Parts: sequence; C-alpha cells; structure tokens
Amino acid sequence: MKIILAVIFTLMFSASVLAFDPSFGSGEQTEDKLIYTGSCYITGIMIITDGTNDARVILYDNTSASGTVRLEQTVIGGDNYGGRSWTFPKRFYNGIYADVNGTGASYIIEYIKTDR
Repeated sequence: MKIILAVIFTLMFSASVLAFDPSFGSGEQTEDKLIYTGSCYITGIMIITDGTNDARVILYDNTSASGTVRLEQTVIGGDNYGGRSWTFPKRFYNGIYADVNGTGASYIIEYIKTDR
C-alpha cells in the first residue's frame, strides 16, 4: 500500500511540474524597447529610479509605442524602486513594448510566453 501511495504521489508531482510554465525576464533595461513579440502573460515589473528623479514606465500591448496602454506607473525618485506583480498574470495579445521616462530610470519585466 505504501508503494502504491508513493507511486501516485510521484506521478501527481511530476504532472504538476510538467504543467509549469516558467517566466522569462527582460533583464534590466534603460531605454524604450520591444520586450516580446506575440501573445504572453506579464507576471511582474520592477521600476528602478536613480534615487533622486522619478521613473515612469508605460507598457503597450503592441510591438511599438502605440495602441492599448496596459500599465502606466510612476515611482517617486526617493523611493528607489517600485512596481507590481500580478497574482493572476495579465495577458498581452500582441507583444510587450516598454516606454521608460526619467533620468537614470530602468525597469525589469517578467513574463510567461504562451507560444512554447
């Protein structure tokens, strides 16, 4: 009986690991950039300031700085960093394009590809 339970547990654990989609990171970016082309889910964004100047990032559901704005967030310079993580990831249908503004501003985006 213990062997059967161990086998069932192992199969259940293996199936859950195989169903897991890892997130990918943009790496720290300091300029406007196309992060990903195609359908994906955004899981989080970290916005980093230079400690003095405000940093603002706008995310477009597109491959350029036009179309649907899915996020616009400003972090106050003295806060050093801020951002957001989604418990239920937000879907981007066409791609992720990031527009960053602010002296010394940077950002990191985490996302899950839907076209494995």
